[in-house]
Amino acid sequence: RRRARVRGLLGGAAAVASLGLYYAAQRDDVHDQGAAAAALGVRASDSTQRTPMAASDDEPPQDPPTQKRRAPLLAMLVVDDLGWNDVGFTADFASSMTTKDTRDVVARSLTPAMDALAERGVRLPRYYGEPICTVARAALLTGMMPHRLGFSPPAESPTAPLEILAYENFSVPLGAPLLPEYLKARAAEPYVAWLIGKWNVGHCADAYLPTRRGFDYFLGFFTGNIDYQTYEADAGGGPTPPEGRRQILRDMVESAWSPPSEGKDGRLLPLRPVSPMSDDDEEHAVVPTDERFARAALAKLDSVARPDAPPALLSLNLHLVHDATGFAPPTRLLDDASSATTDYRALLARIDDDAEAFATERRRAFARAALAADAVVGLVDAKVRAVAARASRDYVTVLVSDNGANACATHLEGSSLPLRGCKATLFDGGVRLPAAVASSYFARGRGAVYGGLAHHVDWVATLVSAATLGGTAAADDRGGSQAAGFFGRPECGGARQMMLVRGSRAPSSSSSSATTVAAPPLDAVDHWAGLVGAARAAPPTQQNTNLARGELPPLSARDRARTLYLSLTPANFVARAGRWKLHVDAPNQTWYPLDLSASDRRYCELDTTPALGAILDAALFDVERDPTEAVDVAADHPDVVATMIADARRAWDREAYAPQFAYGVPTDTAAAVEAFRASGDTVVPWGCETNELPARDAAALAGCAWGSSSSRSRSRSAASAKND
Repeated sequence: RRRARVRGLLGGAAAVASLGLYYAAQRDDVHDQGAAAAALGVRASDSTQRTPMAASDDEPPQDPPTQKRRAPLLAMLVVDDLGWNDVGFTADFASSMTTKDTRDVVARSLTPAMDALAERGVRLPRYYGEPICTVARAALLTGMMPHRLGFSPPAESPTAPLEILAYENFSVPLGAPLLPEYLKARAAEPYVAWLIGKWNVGHCADAYLPTRRGFDYFLGFFTGNIDYQTYEADAGGGPTPPEGRRQILRDMVESAWSPPSEGKDGRLLPLRPVSPMSDDDEEHAVVPTDERFARAALAKLDSVARPDAPPALLSLNLHLVHDATGFAPPTRLLDDASSATTDYRALLARIDDDAEAFATERRRAFARAALAADAVVGLVDAKVRAVAARASRDYVTVLVSDNGANACATHLEGSSLPLRGCKATLFDGGVRLPAAVASSYFARGRGAVYGGLAHHVDWVATLVSAATLGGTAAADDRGGSQAAGFFGRPECGGARQMMLVRGSRAPSSSSSSATTVAAPPLDAVDHWAGLVGAARAAPPTQQNTNLARGELPPLSARDRARTLYLSLTPANFVARAGRWKLHVDAPNQTWYPLDLSASDRRYCELDTTPALGAILDAALFDVERDPTEAVDVAADHPDVVATMIADARRAWDREAYAPQFAYGVPTDTAAAVEAFRASGDTVVPWGCETNELPARDAAALAGCAWGSSSSRSRSRSAASAKND
């Protein structure tokens, strides 16, 4: 039967009201509960109120006038497992890659809000991420490639990327600052930061939690996947209790950092488990994951919709469109997102009525999920613009996927066509992703294309630059930014290093006094000036015409010299260096058709299909001329292959981080099991040992801010030289 409508948890500008309880040991701490409610913006009456999620009035929000001296409102929207064939704004370039039309109705007409965001902003057709969720999010948050964080695959399984589930004892090592910490240190005004949605980079210790690492508020889940309705977690390699019944875990919590006030130090408030049920509904209805996240995001944005509010970073990591149980179209969310130009209920009816438009039922189910994801993006995008206008700020909204589409899904089947491969693979179908940026700084250039070679790691540098420079950035002849006083001295060796002034967030700290620490060198490249320049350059109509012909803007000198290690271990690697993409000792892959039938599921079982799962000794592709990676040209360019292999070995020897405590499920899981049970069978930290990057000498790096060249200061290789 149709699920009962959810009346919601939010009223006005209040943040989402948590439905769970504190840990059992903290339930009698009345003071903490009151402090938590205050920090989360919850009033006693909010749990019985609901307002529609519409982000604005009937009139569409207008971009605010550029405020050059004010830090902009920042929004990072990450859609889970969205592929090139799952969204409309990649259509023109995708169609130029092959003579066969691989687009279906999902990409053609079911993502109107995402397409509108890209149309008024800048698209990034050379954008890369990582092949799977955990590794991708680590790169997004830190500005560092996974091998520098200990996220390279284990030696015994060099082709299997790491993924954090309920019992894994691993995370981004301490000592690697996250994006909000950089913003708080460098921006002209101190940012408030919220992370809503999927975390998935480690939770076994309190020190690993987002509210210990720069975020002021967190609502979401820790593991890689949960049920859309019940919030039950994929426990992965968890233990079987003595009674023989596996522990069923729920994964949804809320947490906040309480700032200093009235002479008291700031402190981390306890985690609050969140129930999937709405406590203010007559029928106690379920609140689906992304509806909960959307409501929380809109409420948090409303809290800064005034000129005297601080600038904010919203990091919204959607659960959609990840393959998971329990998905049903969130009809209330679709209703709230509908407008005079987009009727989401009508689009949903079209999906339901036209089965022949979809190759499989899994693809049709995915279409419903993509429509729901688009509704969330539309609501939040409109709210960002409206709040920025009311607060007299500019805004920057980033839209990306974390990794490629899951073509082997059980429930929601995505597509990365015409690219080769899919999620969890290292061909471009797994790592080349839809990406777009919209900003009030781009008001003079709509629907533009930026040809820079970009990666998840780059948002740390790019957003800090946007927050610091705004619309005043100017591009140099290598595609970088120039701004007096922002970048480091030449004697710093070109490493992107930043001095951070950080107050302790440790619960045992008796003082909030700040200490100066040096951030590690980053792999992040600053694209801000290039994005601003692209928006103000050639007429967008001509750029789009060129894109439809398969003509990207030429690679800059910086891009020709850059190497992206999409996977790097002592045994194998996959890298893009300028125009070249090299797979060394990596698994073969194919193109995943939309009509993947039951008999064709062999595509998804690589170990039983040697022709697909065979290891490629060295396969080289010119992805500028051959973006679908169809023609191996290694035999024609042995010098490129040899140089890239030598560079990869040097990079591993110089940059790889060996964690003190290896990734995996602990041999003794008793502490985790007990912590989960004490919190009502909810995934929470249990007190694992923590990894930490080697300390850097802050005094020795005094005055070294970000440099504008690669953290690997080396001469241009033969491989990059051949790109000229």
